[in-house]
Amino acid sequence: MLPRNRRAKTSPGEHLRQIIIAPTTLQDTAPLDYIEATVAAGYDGIGLRVHRSPGLPFHPVAGNTALVAEMKSRIADAGLAVFDLYSFYLEPDTEVASFAPAMELGAAFGAKYATVMGADENWSRQRDNFVRTCDLAAQFGLTCSLEFAVIRPLATLPQTVRLIEEAKRDAVICIDPCGSTFTTSPVRNQPSWNASVARGSS
Repeated sequence: MLPRNRRAKTSPGEHLRQIIIAPTTLQDTAPLDYIEATVAAGYDGIGLRVHRSPGLPFHPVAGNTALVAEMKSRIADAGLAVFDLYSFYLEPDTEVASFAPAMELGAAFGAKYATVMGADENWSRQRDNFVRTCDLAAQFGLTCSLEFAVIRPLATLPQTVRLIEEAKRDAVICIDPCGSTFTTSPVRNQPSWNASVARGSS
């Protein structure tokens, strides 16, 4: 375990962007090993998988009091910032209320964002579930970060902006450089959009 504040301090006036690891980087790795690898690699922050994602390995954390306590201890000792939570899929059979335990746990870790994936071909239902998800996340002090990918129904940046605008909720857009490379509407070709819709990305 590396000590807290292990990173070199920046000089006055110097600004460096933080580097945050996503759990998909080490998706087969158990939570404690994942934290150790993050610390050893020198990341500034960490994303945690606290909810099951379709087709991806999942190591349950919610309800395991001893594991949660140890994770919190190691994250705090390393001085890591918990950035976002993975992942909340909006599917045809999604029950948004089922997201609550994972969001509550993530908030207890100090997370800022809940990563949301649009995986429903029914636009109206997906929008309504996104509204509910944003409202639920807000109860735990979280902001939804909506990620588009060509492999899912919510596949492009324009669709993502539209969904947030129609939902009329505070949300940000998560842009995966790899995923956006293969969309039919590359990010580099997009016109500017309302900054209140997409104030940041993870």
